Amino acid sequence: AEMGGKNACIVTADGDLDRAALGIMRSAFGLSGQKCSALSRVYVEESVADEFLAKLKPVVDAIRVGDPTQAENYIGPVVTAEGYANFQSFTKQLSDSDTTMITGGHSLTDGAMRNGYFCAPTVAEAPLDNPLWKKEMFAPIVMIARVPDKETDMALSNDTDLGLTAGFYGNPEETAWFFDNIEAGVTYANRP
Repeated sequence: AEMGGKNACIVTADGDLDRAALGIMRSAFGLSGQKCSALSRVYVEESVADEFLAKLKPVVDAIRVGDPTQAENYIGPVVTAEGYANFQSFTKQLSDSDTTMITGGHSLTDGAMRNGYFCAPTVAEAPLDNPLWKKEMFAPIVMIARVPDKETDMALSNDTDLGLTAGFYGNPEETAWFFDNIEAGVTYANRP
C-alpha cells in the first residue's frame, strides 16, 4: 500500500542545473504539491548550490497561481482549509527557524485569490535538523540543503520512512550509482 511520501532529489556537481531547476519545479509544485509523489527535499552539492538556486528561483517565481480552470495558471489553490492552515503553519515554522526563504513563504490573498486557499510556491533553504525534513507536508513547499558530496546526499535521501519517489541529476556514472543505492519505489534521473 502506498501510504505517503517524503520524496527526495539529489543534484550533484555534474548535474545539468537548468534541467534540474525545471524538473524540480515541476515535481515540487505540480498540483500545488498535493500529490503523494511531490518532491519536498532537495540535496545539492555545495560547490554548485549557489548556481543551482540562481536557476531555480526564477523558474519558481514564473509560476502563475490562480483559477486552475484558466490555462495560463500552472497551479490553483490547495484543496482544503486544513491544507491551507498547514501551509501557513509550515511556513511560519520555517520563518521562525534558521532558514533562508529563497522564494514564497506566504499565502496569496490579492484580488480573486482572497476567496480561496492560494499559497505561494515556496523554496526554503533549511538546516538539516529542522523537523520538517521528516514531515510529509502535502503543500507547495520544497526544502533545500547544501551537502558536501553525493554520498551524503544519498544517506540523507534514504533517511526516511516515506521513500516513495526519488529523483537525481548527475552524470551517467553517477546515475548508475544512484539507481543502485537509492531506497525509493519510483525513481527518475535527469528528467526535466
